[in-house]
Amino acid sequence: MSGPNSLTIWLTIGMGLGLVAALIGPTPTRLPDRLAVIPDSAVHIDNHIYDKEDFGWDDAEHPLKLVNGARIPYFVDTLREKLGKGPLKLLDVGCGGGIATIEMAAAGFNVTGLDASAISVKAAEKMAKERSLSIQYVHGSAYSLPYHDDSFDAVLSSDVLEHLHDVRQALKEVTRVLRPGGVFVFDTINRSVFSWVVIIRLMQDWLRYIPEAVHDWKLFITPTELRRALQDAGLEPCPSGAQHGMRPTFRLNPLSISRRLIKQGPGAFIDVWKQDMFFMGGSYLGYATKP
Repeated sequence: MSGPNSLTIWLTIGMGLGLVAALIGPTPTRLPDRLAVIPDSAVHIDNHIYDKEDFGWDDAEHPLKLVNGARIPYFVDTLREKLGKGPLKLLDVGCGGGIATIEMAAAGFNVTGLDASAISVKAAEKMAKERSLSIQYVHGSAYSLPYHDDSFDAVLSSDVLEHLHDVRQALKEVTRVLRPGGVFVFDTINRSVFSWVVIIRLMQDWLRYIPEAVHDWKLFITPTELRRALQDAGLEPCPSGAQHGMRPTFRLNPLSISRRLIKQGPGAFIDVWKQDMFFMGGSYLGYATKP
């Protein structure tokens, strides 16, 4: 392109990109050390949101239930491959309203769920009863698990690590309660430009698909940081090729979208999540073993 018309086009494109950049804003200043103990004053996150009676754990279209499409098959396949098909004792640390524990119990695991929110634990108990599943739920802290050493074959932590102020202490507790040869499976969110733009600015701040202040980008954890934390806790991280990303799929049926649009807003377009073996700029899955 050349001439005045091309100049106008490039100026318009430049101004548009500049406007988008201004709206998104630069990524926040990173924490000096994500794996150090993070004081409350250093971040802006509302972990008490899970204490709300109307959080919606029993909503069939709860965003975390859609993520189960990617993470539950990964957890089940990994644990069966590493530990066999017998009855396995599994602890879900940070179980919330039981969205992952219920699916793992349905898959045949002997599941215990623990969460810092007593209200979420009650919601989990209610949903397990409705599904006729035998799951023990406990109100407790990830930083001091109320179990003896070597108590579990496997530990799960799903959508939790990015909320923790002391990741190292939580992982030390995971290692302690795992039996030798046990496996820790997890999903969390990578601290990347992608997660800042899409998860924080778009999904949380603008569209409010994710509740306000439920995440702080500075608390997201890169795969490199998490690998170091797992090793420090005495666990052996999985090979990098065994880690998978996760991404949503999208509804294309106008009738399906329209039925959900008033209640869910932008969430009406989002469907079940899938694993992605190549892109881990957002949420990612992994595992580690106890020697």
